[in-house]
Amino acid sequence: MSDLKYGKGDEAEALKLAIRELSEAQKIVHTALISEKLEKVSKLLATVQV
Repeated sequence: MSDLKYGKGDEAEALKLAIRELSEAQKIVHTALISEKLEKVSKLLATVQV
């Protein structure tokens, strides 16, 4: 992130970008958790079908 250069007066823009980045990170985490849960459900359903 060294390519991000914000100085005095850029605080609002930097804050907007930080919020956007957090939102994107949160989506990634949710996607990973959903994938993990679906994998567990799949294994449990496979056990039930045996």
